[in-house]
Amino acid sequence: MRAIICDNSWKEKWDNYVTSNAIDGGLLQSFAWGEFQSELEKKVYRIAVVDDSGNIEALAQIIRYQLPLNKFYFYIPRGPITNDLSSQEFKMLLKEIKKLAVKKNAIFIRMDLPIFEDNEKKIILSNLGLSYAGTVEPKSTLILDLKNDESEILSEMKSKTRYNIKVAQKHDITIEEGKEYFEDFWLLMQKTAKRDKIKVHSKKHYQKMLEVFGGEGMMKLMVADFQGKVVAGNLITVYGKWCTYLHGASDYEFRDKMAPYLLQWQSILFAKSRWCEQYDFWGADEDKWPGVTRFKIGFAPETKITQYLGAYDMPVDHLLYALYRILKKIKK
Repeated sequence: MRAIICDNSWKEKWDNYVTSNAIDGGLLQSFAWGEFQSELEKKVYRIAVVDDSGNIEALAQIIRYQLPLNKFYFYIPRGPITNDLSSQEFKMLLKEIKKLAVKKNAIFIRMDLPIFEDNEKKIILSNLGLSYAGTVEPKSTLILDLKNDESEILSEMKSKTRYNIKVAQKHDITIEEGKEYFEDFWLLMQKTAKRDKIKVHSKKHYQKMLEVFGGEGMMKLMVADFQGKVVAGNLITVYGKWCTYLHGASDYEFRDKMAPYLLQWQSILFAKSRWCEQYDFWGADEDKWPGVTRFKIGFAPETKITQYLGAYDMPVDHLLYALYRILKKIKK
């Protein structure tokens, strides 16, 4: 057993391990996600623990973020991925990540672990020197089981959701797809951010995401059209048997046409056509996002909300990490 830095020659083995072992589908630990982050000019490291035959036993894709004074921190989105937090493989992986962090001037390592809410696992992480740091990725989400047929999925929706899908159909909303609709999508994102008072990424962020994932056949930009005008848009990804609704936007001026409902339904049907087994609505929290969450829950009202542990920090330079935490509290 040994730890290695993985280059591009490991792409197939990496993705096979992630899709087979990540309980959240593994999108943020996919090789493509690392390529996307590199396009955003982030430094990305991939470390795996392998057995004597070269089979991966645990892995972590790490993104380096800048801090003042030429310091950094490591962020591992929905990782590391391992079958057992108490295993020697996981401990070796943490040791190697920490060694790399020291070498690259990172004062702490932040891990948004792909682990469901579990008190026993919180204790294990604490014993490994990790402490809770809040949330980075959505801590709670709604995951629709796609193994049922279309009629069952429809019948299990809220009646209002089914009704709104029919309203959109009666208004002759059409669903289109393709990167040529990006400028329309970006305009909708800006309108949605202003309306709902939420932060969005830069235009470059979405462009590079569509470029990288679209090039891998992993992403679709789907839009709803009303009389020649794009009034709603979704960015969805397919990775393994998991489809994720990463970003969505709509034009409030055309809210009576119910286009987002038909668009979401067609996104779900697309996921089924790609043999996906789960459809992740990527964030469901009635306190943080009440309106959006109600919209999502309408598609699977009987499905229990999935809760993850959240982000955990492992200090590398304890003094600078303590100073970082103090300064973060002052800024709040």
